[in-house]
Amino acid sequence: MSERPEPNTDQPRRPRQSQRRITPRIDAGWLLLLSGVTLLAAALLIPAADELSSARWQRDRTIVLERAHLQRLDRHMAYLDALRSDDPALARALATAQLNLVPKDRAALDLPEPAAPAVGIFQALEPDPPILPARAEHRSTLARLALGPTSRLWLIALGALLTLMGLLPETPRRAGARPYRLST
Repeated sequence: MSERPEPNTDQPRRPRQSQRRITPRIDAGWLLLLSGVTLLAAALLIPAADELSSARWQRDRTIVLERAHLQRLDRHMAYLDALRSDDPALARALATAQLNLVPKDRAALDLPEPAAPAVGIFQALEPDPPILPARAEHRSTLARLALGPTSRLWLIALGALLTLMGLLPETPRRAGARPYRLST
């Protein structure tokens, strides 16, 4: 059997180095940079999206009003065509309604009070009033901050500051240095 050599006791024993677990460090600069860029993008894109939404709402509203005007114009054109066709029933109805003339072979009713207000021919030609689309207003807190006049400036300033802080290089740490603490 081979014998093991005995350790030399003259030399001091070195403590065994413990194996350190290496944990990945996340640089906080990236978090600051990403949050700053996100705030700047929100301050620029949310007002543009709000203006686009407003323009689309006004376009939809204008389309509804245009359709109502075209329908009204079509009804008036149909009435004008009926007048030009010399329809005797229409001429008699107009003379009765507008000029209070009654044909000779008929008699007017003598009512004590009018049952309904007088209706003109043009009121019958009018289409139903158009139903205009309502603008949906649901804004988040970030949208309210990005759309406010003074809060938008603060949002841009905060985004720029966070971006600047994220771009600054990390300070190197000395090996074995402890964080600075105030002693009492």
